[in-house]
Amino acid sequence: MIRLAGTLYLSAAIAFVAVFSYLAQQLGYPELLDRPAAEVLPALLAAGGAARAAWAVYALLPLLLLPAATLSAPAMRGAYRGDDGVVALLTGLQWVAGLSMMAGLLRWSTVQWELASRWVTADATGRATLATHFDLLNVYLGNGLGEFVGELALYSSFVLMGVAMRRTGWSRIVAWCAWVTGAAGLVGAFRNITSVVQPVADVVNGLLPLFLVMLGVALWRRRGPLDSPLRGSLGATGGCGSLGATRRADR
Repeated sequence: MIRLAGTLYLSAAIAFVAVFSYLAQQLGYPELLDRPAAEVLPALLAAGGAARAAWAVYALLPLLLLPAATLSAPAMRGAYRGDDGVVALLTGLQWVAGLSMMAGLLRWSTVQWELASRWVTADATGRATLATHFDLLNVYLGNGLGEFVGELALYSSFVLMGVAMRRTGWSRIVAWCAWVTGAAGLVGAFRNITSVVQPVADVVNGLLPLFLVMLGVALWRRRGPLDSPLRGSLGATGGCGSLGATRRADR
């Protein structure tokens, strides 16, 4: 089960990068998020069914966090020496994150796509109404639920995970990456409130898939019973800065 959890985290990271790259090529994502409805809705429809399917897959990827967090809980529980409450909180936060991010992203292949279909035949008054709906969906489902709620939950779980790793003797590199990614992510989650933290958010979007890969590898290389250390999961030469970056990926 621990290895399956590692596989799920690895799959989430790799699939995220792949689908993100496709959407970036086809629709100019994530710059697409800052453009008005008059540009975005026709572009969505013109991209066709393949792009709509990609949006749907992208929305479902955060759900991989649910089984991954549940299956990796025994490793974290061993770290806390029976502190089931903390482990339950860590797991619950990843469930909240996965569901929130899924709900935020799912709007693109569903409601926004329906708005795009109606845009074609709508008159000026109708398009103004559609643009209002478009903006509200982006604010509440995108900025509010997908980004703010989802990211606060996810990065809080990483901070707790880092503490758990150090208590059980995991690789310091992995534990510190959990702390750094989690702490920076909590700061970056406020980027829609103040632009001051936007540079931090840009860095975090690169750290996220990297940390998921590191976590997946560490879980795969876990040795011994659940209460034994995880020393050597990743070598001391590893680090948080060796993979590329993405940005604003939960909208």
